Amino acid sequence: MSESWFCEQIENLRIQESRLSTLSEIRVRLSEIDGSRNEQLDVLVINRLLSAPEMYDCLEDGHESYQLVTDILSSCMSHLSINQSNLPSLLRRALTHPQPRIQALVFNTILKKLQRERRENPNSDIPAELVYHVLKGLRHERPEVGVPAIGILSIVLKSRIAEESVKGSLLDMLSSSETIKCRAYELAVNLAKQSPYMLQQSEFLLDRALSELDNDDVLFQVNILEILVPLAEQNHGLLYLEERRVFEIISRCVENPDQNPLDHLLIPANLTQSKKGKLLLDQIYPALIKEILEEITSYLKNLSTDLKNRAFSTLEIVFSTDGVNDKEIEEMLRKWFSYLSGAENMQFLMDFCRNPFPDIKVACLSFIKSVCLHRWGIVALKGTAGFVEYLLDRKIEFDKEAKYKKFELISLLANSDVFDIQIKLQLRTYVNEGPYFRQSIMDIATEGN
Repeated sequence: MSESWFCEQIENLRIQESRLSTLSEIRVRLSEIDGSRNEQLDVLVINRLLSAPEMYDCLEDGHESYQLVTDILSSCMSHLSINQSNLPSLLRRALTHPQPRIQALVFNTILKKLQRERRENPNSDIPAELVYHVLKGLRHERPEVGVPAIGILSIVLKSRIAEESVKGSLLDMLSSSETIKCRAYELAVNLAKQSPYMLQQSEFLLDRALSELDNDDVLFQVNILEILVPLAEQNHGLLYLEERRVFEIISRCVENPDQNPLDHLLIPANLTQSKKGKLLLDQIYPALIKEILEEITSYLKNLSTDLKNRAFSTLEIVFSTDGVNDKEIEEMLRKWFSYLSGAENMQFLMDFCRNPFPDIKVACLSFIKSVCLHRWGIVALKGTAGFVEYLLDRKIEFDKEAKYKKFELISLLANSDVFDIQIKLQLRTYVNEGPYFRQSIMDIATEGN
Protein backbone atom coordinates (compact mmCIF):
# COMPACT_ATOMS: atom_id res chain seq x y z
CA MET A 1 0.00 0.00 0.00
CA SER A 2 1.68 3.17 -1.26
CA GLU A 3 1.11 6.88 -0.81
CA SER A 4 -1.61 6.69 -3.44
CA TRP A 5 -3.59 4.24 -1.27
CA PHE A 6 -3.56 6.64 1.70
CA CYS A 7 -4.53 9.53 -0.57
CA GLU A 8 -7.45 7.49 -1.87
CA GLN A 9 -8.60 6.76 1.69
CA ILE A 10 -8.42 10.44 2.59
CA GLU A 11 -10.66 11.17 -0.39
CA ASN A 12 -13.09 8.52 0.86
CA LEU A 13 -13.40 10.43 4.15
CA ARG A 14 -15.46 12.99 2.27
CA ILE A 15 -18.20 10.39 2.02
CA GLN A 16 -20.05 10.56 5.32
CA GLU A 17 -21.38 6.98 5.18
CA SER A 18 -17.93 5.40 4.69
CA ARG A 19 -15.93 7.46 7.18
CA LEU A 20 -15.94 4.95 10.03
CA SER A 21 -14.79 2.01 7.92
CA THR A 22 -12.20 4.15 6.12
CA LEU A 23 -10.73 5.40 9.41
CA SER A 24 -10.58 1.82 10.67
CA GLU A 25 -8.68 0.71 7.56
CA ILE A 26 -6.19 3.56 7.89
CA ARG A 27 -5.57 2.77 11.55
CA VAL A 28 -5.08 -0.94 10.86
CA ARG A 29 -2.59 -0.15 8.10
CA LEU A 30 -0.65 2.24 10.32
CA SER A 31 -0.56 -0.38 13.10
CA GLU A 32 0.90 -2.91 10.66
CA ILE A 33 3.61 -0.46 9.62
CA ASP A 34 4.39 0.49 13.22
CA GLY A 35 4.80 -3.20 14.08
CA SER A 36 7.02 -4.00 11.10
CA ARG A 37 10.81 -3.90 11.21
CA ASN A 38 11.09 -3.85 7.43
CA GLU A 39 8.65 -1.11 6.53
CA GLN A 40 8.80 2.59 7.31
CA LEU A 41 5.92 5.03 7.04
CA ASP A 42 6.60 7.34 4.12
CA VAL A 43 7.21 10.97 5.05
CA LEU A 44 4.74 12.11 2.40
CA VAL A 45 2.05 9.90 3.93
CA ILE A 46 2.67 11.34 7.41
CA ASN A 47 2.50 14.87 6.05
CA ARG A 48 -0.68 14.16 4.13
CA LEU A 49 -2.50 12.54 7.05
CA LEU A 50 -1.53 15.23 9.58
CA SER A 51 -2.56 18.11 7.36
CA ALA A 52 -5.69 16.65 5.72
CA PRO A 53 -8.77 18.72 6.65
CA GLU A 54 -10.92 15.63 5.93
CA MET A 55 -9.25 13.87 8.86
CA TYR A 56 -10.12 16.65 11.30
CA ASP A 57 -13.69 16.89 10.02
CA CYS A 58 -14.24 13.34 11.29
CA LEU A 59 -13.64 14.50 14.88
CA GLU A 60 -17.21 15.79 14.94
CA ASP A 61 -18.78 12.42 14.02
CA GLY A 62 -19.04 10.88 17.47
CA HIS A 63 -16.89 9.03 19.98
CA GLU A 64 -15.83 6.09 17.80
CA SER A 65 -14.67 8.30 14.93
CA TYR A 66 -13.00 10.64 17.40
CA GLN A 67 -11.01 7.76 18.92
CA LEU A 68 -9.94 6.47 15.51
CA VAL A 69 -8.75 9.92 14.40
CA THR A 70 -6.74 10.50 17.57
CA ASP A 71 -5.13 7.06 17.20
CA ILE A 72 -4.16 7.90 13.59
CA LEU A 73 -2.80 11.32 14.53
CA SER A 74 -0.84 9.86 17.44
CA SER A 75 0.68 7.18 15.20
CA CYS A 76 1.73 9.78 12.62
CA MET A 77 3.22 12.11 15.23
CA SER A 78 5.32 9.27 16.63
CA HIS A 79 7.27 9.23 13.35
CA LEU A 80 8.15 12.93 13.50
CA SER A 81 11.39 14.45 14.75
CA ILE A 82 10.93 17.38 17.11
CA ASN A 83 13.60 19.51 15.43
CA GLN A 84 12.46 19.15 11.82
CA SER A 85 11.90 22.57 10.30
CA ASN A 86 8.41 21.89 8.89
CA LEU A 87 7.03 20.58 12.19
CA PRO A 88 4.94 23.71 12.96
CA SER A 89 3.25 23.64 9.55
CA LEU A 90 2.52 19.90 9.84
CA LEU A 91 0.98 20.30 13.28
CA ARG A 92 -0.70 23.66 12.73
CA ARG A 93 -4.16 22.23 12.11
CA ALA A 94 -3.95 20.13 15.30
CA LEU A 95 -2.40 22.95 17.33
CA THR A 96 -5.18 25.36 16.39
CA HIS A 97 -8.02 22.87 16.63
CA PRO A 98 -10.88 24.09 18.89
CA GLN A 99 -11.04 20.81 20.83
CA PRO A 100 -8.58 20.98 23.78
CA ARG A 101 -7.95 17.22 23.67
CA ILE A 102 -6.41 17.53 20.20
CA GLN A 103 -4.05 20.28 21.33
CA ALA A 104 -3.25 18.20 24.43
CA LEU A 105 -2.42 15.22 22.20
CA VAL A 106 0.13 17.32 20.31
CA PHE A 107 1.71 18.80 23.43
CA ASN A 108 1.99 15.46 25.23
CA THR A 109 3.57 13.88 22.15
CA ILE A 110 6.07 16.74 21.82
CA LEU A 111 6.92 16.54 25.53
CA LYS A 112 7.59 12.79 25.43
CA LYS A 113 9.71 13.03 22.26
CA LEU A 114 11.59 16.02 23.63
CA GLN A 115 12.41 14.22 26.87
CA ARG A 116 13.53 11.12 24.96
CA GLU A 117 15.66 13.00 22.43
CA ARG A 118 17.21 15.21 25.11
CA ARG A 119 18.56 12.10 26.85
CA GLU A 120 20.49 11.25 23.68
CA ASN A 121 21.27 14.81 22.61
CA PRO A 122 21.04 17.54 25.27
CA ASN A 123 20.93 20.20 22.55
CA SER A 124 17.77 18.88 20.86
CA ASP A 125 15.30 21.70 20.39
CA ILE A 126 12.02 22.58 18.73
CA PRO A 127 11.46 25.25 16.05
CA ALA A 128 10.84 28.80 17.23
CA GLU A 129 7.36 28.87 15.69
CA LEU A 130 6.41 25.82 17.72
CA VAL A 131 7.60 27.56 20.91
CA TYR A 132 5.11 30.32 20.09
CA HIS A 133 2.27 27.76 19.92
CA VAL A 134 3.32 26.21 23.24
CA LEU A 135 3.46 29.62 24.92
CA LYS A 136 -0.07 30.19 23.66
CA GLY A 137 -1.08 26.79 25.06
CA LEU A 138 0.32 27.76 28.46
CA ARG A 139 -2.48 30.25 28.86
CA HIS A 140 -5.21 27.82 27.76
CA GLU A 141 -7.94 27.51 30.38
CA ARG A 142 -7.93 23.70 30.24
CA PRO A 143 -5.25 21.96 32.35
CA GLU A 144 -4.80 19.10 29.86
CA VAL A 145 -3.31 21.72 27.50
CA GLY A 146 -1.58 24.00 30.01
CA VAL A 147 0.18 21.34 32.08
CA PRO A 148 2.18 19.67 29.25
CA ALA A 149 2.96 23.18 27.97
CA ILE A 150 4.75 23.85 31.28
CA GLY A 151 6.78 20.66 30.78
CA ILE A 152 7.85 21.59 27.24
CA LEU A 153 8.75 25.18 28.10
CA SER A 154 10.68 24.09 31.20
CA ILE A 155 13.03 22.34 28.75
CA VAL A 156 13.21 24.60 25.69
CA LEU A 157 13.19 28.06 27.29
CA LYS A 158 16.62 27.50 28.79
CA SER A 159 18.10 29.01 25.63
CA ARG A 160 15.27 31.49 24.96
CA ILE A 161 14.26 32.98 28.30
CA ALA A 162 16.22 36.18 27.60
CA GLU A 163 14.37 36.85 24.33
CA GLU A 164 12.12 39.90 24.60
CA SER A 165 9.25 38.20 22.74
CA VAL A 166 9.30 35.31 25.22
CA LYS A 167 9.48 37.65 28.23
CA GLY A 168 6.64 39.73 26.82
CA SER A 169 4.45 36.69 26.31
CA LEU A 170 5.07 35.45 29.86
CA LEU A 171 4.44 38.87 31.38
CA ASP A 172 1.17 39.16 29.46
CA MET A 173 0.00 36.01 31.25
CA LEU A 174 0.23 37.78 34.58
CA SER A 175 -2.83 39.84 33.68
CA SER A 176 -4.84 36.62 33.24
CA SER A 177 -6.62 34.46 35.81
CA GLU A 178 -4.96 33.14 38.96
CA THR A 179 -4.69 29.71 37.32
CA ILE A 180 -2.74 31.06 34.34
CA LYS A 181 -0.53 33.21 36.58
CA CYS A 182 0.30 30.17 38.69
CA ARG A 183 1.37 28.28 35.55
CA ALA A 184 3.76 31.11 34.63
CA TYR A 185 5.18 31.07 38.16
CA GLU A 186 5.56 27.28 38.13
CA LEU A 187 7.44 27.53 34.83
CA ALA A 188 9.72 30.19 36.34
CA VAL A 189 10.53 27.93 39.31
CA ASN A 190 11.24 24.96 37.02
CA LEU A 191 13.69 27.11 35.06
CA ALA A 192 15.24 28.76 38.12
CA LYS A 193 16.02 25.41 39.75
CA GLN A 194 18.30 24.47 36.85
CA SER A 195 21.13 26.89 37.70
CA PRO A 196 21.94 30.24 39.35
CA TYR A 197 22.03 31.79 35.86
CA MET A 198 18.53 30.54 35.05
CA LEU A 199 17.28 31.82 38.40
CA GLN A 200 18.65 35.25 37.52
CA GLN A 201 16.92 35.10 34.12
CA SER A 202 13.63 34.08 35.76
CA GLU A 203 13.60 36.74 38.47
CA PHE A 204 11.18 38.94 36.53
CA LEU A 205 8.55 36.25 37.15
CA LEU A 206 9.70 35.06 40.57
CA ASP A 207 9.59 38.58 41.99
CA ARG A 208 6.04 38.98 40.72
CA ALA A 209 5.13 35.68 42.38
CA LEU A 210 6.51 36.96 45.68
CA SER A 211 4.41 40.12 45.38
CA GLU A 212 1.31 37.89 45.28
CA LEU A 213 1.97 36.89 48.88
CA ASP A 214 0.42 40.20 49.92
CA ASN A 215 -2.88 38.96 48.48
CA ASP A 216 -5.77 38.75 50.94
CA ASP A 217 -6.84 35.39 49.51
CA VAL A 218 -5.23 32.80 51.82
CA LEU A 219 -5.76 29.93 49.39
CA PHE A 220 -4.03 31.89 46.61
CA GLN A 221 -1.15 32.60 49.00
CA VAL A 222 -0.96 28.88 49.71
CA ASN A 223 -0.85 28.09 45.98
CA ILE A 224 1.99 30.58 45.43
CA LEU A 225 3.96 29.17 48.35
CA GLU A 226 3.43 25.64 47.07
CA ILE A 227 4.91 26.72 43.72
CA LEU A 228 7.87 28.55 45.28
CA VAL A 229 8.83 25.89 47.85
CA PRO A 230 10.79 23.65 45.39
CA LEU A 231 13.30 26.51 45.04
CA ALA A 232 14.52 25.64 48.53
CA GLU A 233 15.72 22.26 47.22
CA GLN A 234 18.66 24.01 45.50
CA ASN A 235 21.19 26.08 47.42
CA HIS A 236 20.93 29.01 45.00
CA GLY A 237 17.13 28.83 45.28
CA LEU A 238 17.24 28.77 49.07
CA LEU A 239 19.56 31.79 49.03
CA TYR A 240 17.10 33.65 46.80
CA LEU A 241 14.20 32.91 49.17
CA GLU A 242 16.26 34.10 52.13
CA GLU A 243 17.38 37.29 50.33
CA ARG A 244 13.78 38.06 49.42
CA ARG A 245 12.79 37.44 53.06
CA VAL A 246 10.19 34.87 52.13
CA PHE A 247 10.46 33.22 55.53
CA GLU A 248 9.72 36.55 57.20
CA ILE A 249 6.63 36.90 55.01
CA ILE A 250 5.50 33.44 56.08
CA SER A 251 6.11 34.35 59.70
CA ARG A 252 3.96 37.49 59.41
CA CYS A 253 1.18 35.49 57.75
CA VAL A 254 1.03 32.77 60.36
CA GLU A 255 1.38 35.18 63.27
CA ASN A 256 -1.49 37.35 62.07
CA PRO A 257 -4.01 37.32 64.94
CA ASP A 258 -6.91 37.83 62.50
CA GLN A 259 -6.37 34.42 60.96
CA ASN A 260 -7.88 31.22 62.26
CA PRO A 261 -5.72 28.19 63.11
CA LEU A 262 -6.51 26.52 59.79
CA ASP A 263 -5.06 29.49 57.88
CA HIS A 264 -2.07 29.35 60.23
CA LEU A 265 -1.58 25.74 59.24
CA LEU A 266 -2.24 26.07 55.51
CA ILE A 267 0.50 28.62 54.85
CA PRO A 268 3.53 26.93 56.48
CA ALA A 269 2.32 23.43 55.50
CA ASN A 270 3.37 23.99 51.91
CA LEU A 271 6.97 24.27 53.07
CA THR A 272 6.70 20.78 54.55
CA GLN A 273 6.35 19.04 51.19
CA SER A 274 10.11 18.46 51.12
CA LYS A 275 12.30 17.17 53.94
CA LYS A 276 14.41 20.31 53.74
CA GLY A 277 11.28 22.43 54.12
CA LYS A 278 10.20 20.47 57.20
CA LEU A 279 13.60 20.97 58.83
CA LEU A 280 13.61 24.67 57.96
CA LEU A 281 10.25 25.22 59.64
CA ASP A 282 11.33 23.36 62.76
CA GLN A 283 14.56 25.34 62.97
CA ILE A 284 13.10 28.79 62.25
CA TYR A 285 9.64 28.59 63.90
CA PRO A 286 9.69 25.83 66.56
CA ALA A 287 7.43 27.68 69.02
CA LEU A 288 5.00 28.69 66.28
CA ILE A 289 4.69 25.16 64.91
CA LYS A 290 3.98 23.88 68.43
CA GLU A 291 1.30 26.51 68.97
CA ILE A 292 -0.41 25.85 65.61
CA LEU A 293 -0.53 22.07 66.01
CA GLU A 294 -1.81 22.32 69.59
CA GLU A 295 -4.55 24.76 68.54
CA ILE A 296 -5.76 22.89 65.47
CA THR A 297 -6.91 19.84 67.44
CA SER A 298 -9.56 21.69 69.42
CA TYR A 299 -10.43 23.95 66.48
CA LEU A 300 -11.11 20.98 64.16
CA LYS A 301 -14.30 20.02 66.00
CA ASN A 302 -16.03 23.31 65.14
CA LEU A 303 -15.08 23.46 61.45
CA SER A 304 -17.51 22.87 58.60
CA THR A 305 -17.25 19.61 56.66
CA ASP A 306 -15.27 21.21 53.82
CA LEU A 307 -12.80 22.82 56.20
CA LYS A 308 -12.38 19.60 58.17
CA ASN A 309 -11.49 17.83 54.93
CA ARG A 310 -9.03 20.56 53.98
CA ALA A 311 -7.44 20.47 57.42
CA PHE A 312 -6.87 16.71 57.28
CA SER A 313 -5.48 16.99 53.75
CA THR A 314 -3.07 19.65 54.97
CA LEU A 315 -2.01 17.52 57.93
CA GLU A 316 -1.46 14.63 55.53
CA ILE A 317 1.02 16.82 53.61
CA VAL A 318 2.80 17.74 56.83
CA PHE A 319 3.41 14.14 57.95
CA SER A 320 3.98 12.52 54.54
CA THR A 321 7.53 11.79 53.39
CA ASP A 322 9.14 10.16 50.38
CA GLY A 323 11.57 7.30 50.82
CA VAL A 324 13.53 6.33 53.91
CA ASN A 325 13.82 9.03 56.57
CA ASP A 326 16.83 9.78 58.71
CA LYS A 327 16.61 9.90 62.48
CA GLU A 328 16.35 13.70 62.58
CA ILE A 329 13.21 13.80 60.40
CA GLU A 330 11.57 10.91 62.29
CA GLU A 331 12.15 12.48 65.69
CA MET A 332 10.91 15.85 64.47
CA LEU A 333 7.67 14.42 63.02
CA ARG A 334 7.08 12.38 66.15
CA LYS A 335 7.46 15.55 68.19
CA TRP A 336 5.02 17.39 65.91
CA PHE A 337 2.47 14.60 66.28
CA SER A 338 2.74 14.76 70.06
CA TYR A 339 1.86 18.49 69.84
CA LEU A 340 -1.16 17.57 67.73
CA SER A 341 -2.41 14.63 69.78
CA GLY A 342 -1.36 15.74 73.25
CA ALA A 343 -0.42 12.11 73.91
CA GLU A 344 1.26 9.06 72.41
CA ASN A 345 -1.99 7.79 70.87
CA MET A 346 -4.69 8.66 68.31
CA GLN A 347 -7.64 8.96 70.65
CA PHE A 348 -8.44 12.46 69.39
CA LEU A 349 -9.04 11.02 65.90
CA MET A 350 -11.57 8.35 66.87
CA ASP A 351 -14.61 10.65 66.70
CA PHE A 352 -13.65 11.76 63.18
CA CYS A 353 -13.24 8.15 62.06
CA ARG A 354 -16.71 7.33 63.33
CA ASN A 355 -18.23 10.45 61.75
CA PRO A 356 -21.37 9.67 59.71
CA PHE A 357 -20.11 11.83 56.82
CA PRO A 358 -17.97 9.54 54.61
CA ASP A 359 -15.78 12.33 53.20
CA ILE A 360 -14.65 13.38 56.71
CA LYS A 361 -13.95 9.75 57.58
CA VAL A 362 -11.94 9.24 54.36
CA ALA A 363 -9.92 12.43 54.90
CA CYS A 364 -9.13 11.41 58.48
CA LEU A 365 -8.10 7.87 57.47
CA SER A 366 -5.84 9.31 54.75
CA PHE A 367 -4.14 11.44 57.37
CA ILE A 368 -3.76 8.45 59.71
CA LYS A 369 -2.21 6.47 56.87
CA SER A 370 0.42 9.20 56.38
CA VAL A 371 1.24 9.02 60.10
CA CYS A 372 1.45 5.21 59.98
CA LEU A 373 4.17 5.41 57.35
CA HIS A 374 6.31 5.97 60.44
CA ARG A 375 6.82 3.19 62.99
CA TRP A 376 6.04 5.53 65.87
CA GLY A 377 2.71 6.27 64.16
CA ILE A 378 1.74 2.60 64.16
CA VAL A 379 2.76 2.39 67.82
CA ALA A 380 0.45 5.35 68.53
CA LEU A 381 -2.42 3.62 66.71
CA LYS A 382 -1.79 0.40 68.65
CA GLY A 383 -1.89 2.37 71.89
CA THR A 384 -5.34 3.77 71.12
CA ALA A 385 -8.01 1.71 72.84
CA GLY A 386 -10.46 0.15 70.37
CA PHE A 387 -8.79 1.52 67.21
CA VAL A 388 -7.65 -1.80 65.74
CA GLU A 389 -11.03 -3.34 66.54
CA TYR A 390 -12.74 -0.42 64.77
CA LEU A 391 -10.60 -0.93 61.66
CA LEU A 392 -11.27 -4.67 61.53
CA ASP A 393 -15.03 -4.33 62.00
CA ARG A 394 -16.59 -4.58 58.51
CA LYS A 395 -20.17 -4.29 59.78
CA ILE A 396 -19.94 -0.57 60.55
CA GLU A 397 -18.69 0.58 57.14
CA PHE A 398 -21.05 1.20 54.21
CA ASP A 399 -19.29 3.78 52.03
CA LYS A 400 -17.18 2.22 49.27
CA GLU A 401 -14.39 4.82 49.41
CA ALA A 402 -14.16 4.57 53.19
CA LYS A 403 -13.93 0.77 52.92
CA TYR A 404 -11.04 1.06 50.50
CA LYS A 405 -9.26 3.65 52.63
CA LYS A 406 -9.51 1.33 55.67
CA PHE A 407 -8.18 -1.49 53.49
CA GLU A 408 -5.14 0.62 52.48
CA LEU A 409 -4.41 1.45 56.12
CA ILE A 410 -4.81 -2.16 57.26
CA SER A 411 -2.52 -3.33 54.44
CA LEU A 412 0.12 -0.99 55.83
CA LEU A 413 -0.38 -2.23 59.40
CA ALA A 414 -0.29 -5.90 58.34
CA ASN A 415 3.34 -5.52 57.24
CA SER A 416 4.42 -4.01 60.55
CA ASP A 417 6.24 -5.81 63.37
CA VAL A 418 4.44 -3.74 66.04
CA PHE A 419 1.51 -6.10 66.67
CA ASP A 420 1.41 -9.52 68.31
CA ILE A 421 0.84 -12.68 66.28
CA GLN A 422 -2.91 -12.82 66.88
CA ILE A 423 -3.59 -9.23 65.73
CA LYS A 424 -1.22 -9.60 62.79
CA LEU A 425 -3.13 -12.71 61.67
CA GLN A 426 -6.42 -10.79 61.80
CA LEU A 427 -4.91 -7.94 59.80
CA ARG A 428 -3.54 -10.27 57.13
CA THR A 429 -6.85 -12.12 56.90
CA TYR A 430 -8.60 -8.80 56.31
CA VAL A 431 -6.10 -7.95 53.54
CA ASN A 432 -6.47 -11.35 51.89
CA GLU A 433 -10.26 -11.01 51.87
CA GLY A 434 -10.05 -7.65 50.10
CA PRO A 435 -11.65 -4.26 50.79
CA TYR A 436 -15.24 -5.18 49.96
CA PHE A 437 -15.55 -8.63 51.52
CA ARG A 438 -18.97 -9.40 53.03
CA GLN A 439 -19.57 -12.09 55.61
CA SER A 440 -22.25 -14.62 54.77
CA ILE A 441 -25.38 -14.79 56.94
CA MET A 442 -24.23 -18.20 58.17
CA ASP A 443 -20.88 -16.78 59.33
CA ILE A 444 -22.55 -13.93 61.18
CA ALA A 445 -25.02 -16.34 62.87
CA THR A 446 -22.12 -18.57 63.91
CA GLU A 447 -20.27 -15.58 65.44
CA GLY A 448 -23.46 -14.63 67.33
CA ASN A 449 -23.74 -18.04 68.90
